[in-house]
Amino acid sequence: MARLLELSRRLAQELGLGPEKARLFLKCLAEEMARGLKEKDRLSLRGFGQFRVKRTKQGLRITFRPGKRLKKILNR
Repeated sequence: MARLLELSRRLAQELGLGPEKARLFLKCLAEEMARGLKEKDRLSLRGFGQFRVKRTKQGLRITFRPGKRLKKILNR
């Protein structure tokens, strides 16, 4: 939870939003991502990467493959 709080504070600062609006945005984003994964077993965020749900005998497994833009930023 602390990470989400930190992220919402930074988002609020960067975009000039109130902290509650930033928190609400992140909550809605997470819910929509979860909904997309549940409906289609995959979710792509262009430039950021792709999430996939794999159903195994042990349960669900979520994998992430970073996109080109994210890789470029991380390799700086």
